[in-house]
Amino acid sequence: MSLAAPTSPHTTSPRTTAPTIAWESTGLPRLAAIALIALGLLRMLPAFSFTSFHNDFSHYYLGGSMFANGLNPYTEHLQPHCEAMGVPFDPKIPYAAHPPLILFLFSGLAQLPPAIAYGAWLVIQVGCFILSLELTRRIVKARWQDAGWLLCIGIFANAVSLQALFYYSQVQLMVACLIYGALWARLQGRSATACGLITLAAAFKLYPAVLVPWFFFQPVQDRRDYLRRGLVMVGVGLVCLLLPGVQTWLDFVTLGLPALSDNALRWTNYSVQNLVMLASGTPTLHAWIGHPKLTAMTLSMLVLAGAYATVLFKRRDAIVACSILLAAATFGGIITWSHYLTILFLPVAWMWITAARQACPGWMKVAVFVAGAVLLTPQVDLIYLDAHQNVGQVLLHFYPLATAGFACWLMLRLQAEHHEGESVPV
Repeated sequence: MSLAAPTSPHTTSPRTTAPTIAWESTGLPRLAAIALIALGLLRMLPAFSFTSFHNDFSHYYLGGSMFANGLNPYTEHLQPHCEAMGVPFDPKIPYAAHPPLILFLFSGLAQLPPAIAYGAWLVIQVGCFILSLELTRRIVKARWQDAGWLLCIGIFANAVSLQALFYYSQVQLMVACLIYGALWARLQGRSATACGLITLAAAFKLYPAVLVPWFFFQPVQDRRDYLRRGLVMVGVGLVCLLLPGVQTWLDFVTLGLPALSDNALRWTNYSVQNLVMLASGTPTLHAWIGHPKLTAMTLSMLVLAGAYATVLFKRRDAIVACSILLAAATFGGIITWSHYLTILFLPVAWMWITAARQACPGWMKVAVFVAGAVLLTPQVDLIYLDAHQNVGQVLLHFYPLATAGFACWLMLRLQAEHHEGESVPV
């Protein structure tokens, strides 16, 4: 099956085969990449447990069970339910704080015993992992047998972000499939499908909503396309609103979001807002920051506005544009836990594959590789933390945020040096 997008007024002529990568797939490089994948899978095995459930799965399961039984997960205290289920209770998370569509999804799984529900959710997660890889492969036009592509998978399989995702049984891979699927549909010229998928992603986890305007306002051949996009987005939005119920969404906005915000001031949260809040707690920077919450929100808005300005005021490759907005969405909100960074596998893979195909300077290839590997591996600095964090520790802790900015700059540089005519303009 061809990986190229069909010709349209908004795409360039497709290729029938994937471009050749300089370090092509032969012998030892491919075996080394496969060994790295195997190592990542082995390292992931301790994260799977059918008896000892961790926070996110237990909260999803309990929230879904409450929802199915007519209880309000945003007001019903979790402690007695955690004790009845035999899972640890985290006093910092006394109530459900995840979006209602997740409650609806797990209301079905919660009808099963916890161990069987966990197994079913694990199968879904693994399926989403494989699908996210396949969508990424198609978008970057790689081949499964390429050593370079296998190396991308191997590094991703060993990344802290992915290990943490499976440990906590999070939903980011499902969201990644929806976002990547939306981009793939966009590249295929199916703009209405793309708008529907990105709307669904935003309903599961709020941060993909940052990408909704970009998908909606893509160039069109005729104005009726805007109508189709709008109808699809409204239709998907109404379904996502009505399935859990309007009141459930209102409770989430009034009760869930404030609790989420109060719980966000933690280490291993790499958002721009959390950087400001933690920095304001150090004696050196407290006086300079002023009103921490206002400063945090302002900086977050500047990050999002800067990403859109970068995309809109210059013609960008669709993949580069989507990647920059995705990075801004990931770090520009209230929370960026380590497993959120799995969503950035597509930008990282694009950087690696593109750098390998181009005759770019050696320093850029090294920088691209290091930036991608570091971005997917947060929490390394935790061994240096103590009870009294200073400015240096705070700044060091947010190296994933700085690396994301550096990676976006590298993507722009790679696009600027790209002269093969296989990119799709915004």
